[in-house]
Amino acid sequence: MRHPAALLSLAGTLLATAGPLRGQEELPPYQILSVAFGWGAVRPVGHHGLEGRPADGAAGIQFGLDLDVRQMRAVYLYGRLDADAGEVRQHLALSGGLRVRPATGGRLRPHGGAGIGLYWLEPKLDAALAVDRTFALRGEAHVGGEWHAAPGLRAFAEYRLVAARYAAVAREPGCTPTDRCLTVSAGPVLHLGHTGWLGVRLKLF
Repeated sequence: MRHPAALLSLAGTLLATAGPLRGQEELPPYQILSVAFGWGAVRPVGHHGLEGRPADGAAGIQFGLDLDVRQMRAVYLYGRLDADAGEVRQHLALSGGLRVRPATGGRLRPHGGAGIGLYWLEPKLDAALAVDRTFALRGEAHVGGEWHAAPGLRAFAEYRLVAARYAAVAREPGCTPTDRCLTVSAGPVLHLGHTGWLGVRLKLF
């Protein structure tokens, strides 16, 4: 008779401990570090009054680092550093904003956000005589999805749109050398950047 009583006691203990575990929800990470590579370009929009093609309009590889800090269950503040390798000017950017992750379950989860930041446009050595270093405010928005590959590890893809106003640069066709073939707009021109990103996110704690 002792064996049935012992089994009932053990079963009751297991049920008592398993009940709270079933009710627990996944706790989102507090800080997340992201590393990503993108492909895209930043180009002037509309009429800029210059002859020739946009000097920095070719698509190329970009690199980005993000740090997310959770504020609420689905809301994060992020800081971001990204850079490209433009033909005439290198675009370096430091920005911050808000990212929302509305879903807390499943392997594939959407996210989106927006922010503001500062562009640092540094002319290449062969263009330094024709183009000045420039700083400009920029706005950004993004949307994408994260795949939870393992605890603390996420792969993600996202589309990012950036907008800023600064002087446009055009290259005169069939002209060399570089510093004698560039023309700069008289005033700031709206530039839009369209970039697709692939990367990984790591839980810090």
